[in-house]
Amino acid sequence: MERWPPGKLIYHKDLWRGEILNIFPVTVVQDAPNLLALYSHAGATCLSGQTRGRQNVPIAERIKIFGEKIPKLESRQVRRHVLSLNTPGQHSSVLLFWRMDWEFDGWYVNLEPPYRRIPEGVVKGDHLLDIVVRPNFEWDWKDRDEFDAACEAGIFTAQVRDSVLKEAARMVDRIEQRQTPFSEPWPHWRPDPDWMIPHLTMDEHGQRNLKLSKR
Repeated sequence: MERWPPGKLIYHKDLWRGEILNIFPVTVVQDAPNLLALYSHAGATCLSGQTRGRQNVPIAERIKIFGEKIPKLESRQVRRHVLSLNTPGQHSSVLLFWRMDWEFDGWYVNLEPPYRRIPEGVVKGDHLLDIVVRPNFEWDWKDRDEFDAACEAGIFTAQVRDSVLKEAARMVDRIEQRQTPFSEPWPHWRPDPDWMIPHLTMDEHGQRNLKLSKR
């Protein structure tokens, strides 16, 4: 499949159990054999069927929701600048978050199956477990309780569980050893000022509409 040039607008689709959970319009920063870097614009509009306030829902109820049909996608605003660093074949991606004023909030390791390329963008899954890394490189698990409960409920097999934990341990070691990408100057990265902000909406007929606005 052809490489995408910097500045190319593509779609990042998140799937959960085969259904579309999120669609983000993202801009290609770098598309190389060993790295696909994508930028999600603060102020952009995406489509999401994710449960709002999920973290406030009891674990047992969350696990039940994971087995239900995903609600209709709705338009939501992206509230932070997000850069995702994706390595082909790797079972995790590394995200960098900035506030609207570009104050760096830290890294975020998302444990997930390897991404797939499609003509209009990339498709990803999720394994629920994440690692939050602060700017000073201190780290914490995110949603470990949710991941464990999902494994107990049979959402993930024992083989998947072992694979996810192995990848998580590998990424923790990279964090603590300040290895790539945590040793790289990505926190100082900024987008091309000419890149437009994408706004993805869905009409009453389920058709996607994409508009662009200036910064």
